[in-house]
Amino acid sequence: MSSVLLIGKETDTILSIAQALAASECHCERASGGAGAIRRLRKQSFDVVITDPDTTIDEGLALIEELRDIRPGMKAILLAPSSTPEEIIAALRARVCLLQRPVRRSRDCKLRLPRRDRLRLAHRNRSSLCAA
Repeated sequence: MSSVLLIGKETDTILSIAQALAASECHCERASGGAGAIRRLRKQSFDVVITDPDTTIDEGLALIEELRDIRPGMKAILLAPSSTPEEIIAALRARVCLLQRPVRRSRDCKLRLPRRDRLRLAHRNRSSLCAA
């Protein structure tokens, strides 16, 4: 089973990603910021980290570099509201997957799960989706 560390505040985007990961039976944990992510990575290994979509690309890349000092070779996805060609090149050089949000506000960015998965999630306790 894959393990994912979500880094960021409890926004609609982060919660939607957590729900989608839980539906696919991935182990998911959440850290509220960079310091929390560093603490978690010192204790446990994760296959992938996904950064907060509300941080800048430069901040996200710097955090991923710190995290890779702890866990070299770790895969990373950097969520961003927008990017410049220079930022895209910087992400590629850092071996980071850079994903831009297609919308401006996170409340509009909700993943639509199949009905059977929505029903299954409705019966789960919200706290089990992603341990804070």
